[in-house]
Amino acid sequence: MFFLVGVKPYEGDEKWDRVVSFYSLKTKWANKDTPSPRYWLLWPGVLAMIVISFTELFLQYKVFFIMFKAMGRGAAKGFNAMTAKAGMSGTTINVRDQEEKDVILDSAEDHELVKIWMWGPVLILSIIACCIVLGVQYDMPVGMSLLSVFLAFFFAILAVQCAGVTDVTPLTAASKASQLVLGGATKGEHWMTEHAQRLNLIGGSLASIGAGQASDLVGDFRVGYLLRTSPFQQWVAQGLGTIVACILAPAMFMLFSKAYPCIIDVNADTCPFSAPSVGAWRAVAVAVTDPVFPVPKTSGYFAIAFAIFGGAMVIIRHYAYTGSWEKYKAYHPNVMCIALAFVLNATVYGSAMVIGAVPAYFWAKRNPQNFEIYGFAVAGGLIAGEGIGGVINAVFQIAGIAGPDPYGTNIACPGDSC
Repeated sequence: MFFLVGVKPYEGDEKWDRVVSFYSLKTKWANKDTPSPRYWLLWPGVLAMIVISFTELFLQYKVFFIMFKAMGRGAAKGFNAMTAKAGMSGTTINVRDQEEKDVILDSAEDHELVKIWMWGPVLILSIIACCIVLGVQYDMPVGMSLLSVFLAFFFAILAVQCAGVTDVTPLTAASKASQLVLGGATKGEHWMTEHAQRLNLIGGSLASIGAGQASDLVGDFRVGYLLRTSPFQQWVAQGLGTIVACILAPAMFMLFSKAYPCIIDVNADTCPFSAPSVGAWRAVAVAVTDPVFPVPKTSGYFAIAFAIFGGAMVIIRHYAYTGSWEKYKAYHPNVMCIALAFVLNATVYGSAMVIGAVPAYFWAKRNPQNFEIYGFAVAGGLIAGEGIGGVINAVFQIAGIAGPDPYGTNIACPGDSC
């Protein structure tokens, strides 16, 4: 059946006529009646990632309890200080001080700290600007914009705490949960399906970006704290970097969309960039806004079973490996990676991991001290070099010199598509 829903991207080419692609998400091949392998596997992968992410999140309930307790203590102390300053000494909230063993001394002087007045007004202006831009550009109601901002704050708190405890940022849970909430908010509005999907993606991305940026920022400040860097200097540096990114990020997207138009064409049969997360975002947006449930029955049944299995495996990993069993924890399968593979529509990611992991393994085994000094620097350089090379290739593509003519080769490129 799957070969009946594939696309022959090189039909008529004597050399590549037998190549069948399942990359396209055209409606003809992306529906519940004639699902392509990519479309069928998309739903189990997405649902399993959501369930696994939330299971990981819920298992940190003790940490979140401590976090909210600390937030309440801080809010109460702030309220008491404010009322005392206003001469309302009788209006106070009784709160227990933090135990001395739990107090972490801050090495920064008072003048090095970032004050609320430095970022508070800018935050308020950003929220107002966000509501105005989304309303004018995409016809998003102010209420939905504010809901997206609230979700961004909520998931930012969870993401920061979870990243600090487990070193894993639950962006999958944040983004998909925000899409589900916003999907429920748009159900009763009777909007056109395309408009509802657009607002769902925009609102979900706003919440996800807020959570991701917050966890990254706190991670940077954590490194600065360990290095005894002035928080104010870090704040200024982050602000300057953000200003540059606001200009550079859209420019990069415009560059790549100009060089490779297929990345914004859902009906493209082939594309140099597989963009797997795009498929996951689109799948959730379609599922929560489409009047007709778009998931094939067999895919839906398997998605539920696979998600339950993934959640159970997370619970087993947290509680089963104790005592003499702890040594086997390293061999416990990561179902999140398996679910991610369902969403990925290309093998290049696994190939890249193998190409990097195998030499790194033998290098670390043969010369661990040398690997400790240079290993991560080499890996970081290769990743950065690939990114810079991609920008150069995009410029070459626009200039018409990307290859194979007049320069370049099609060796090992299916369909001579390089």
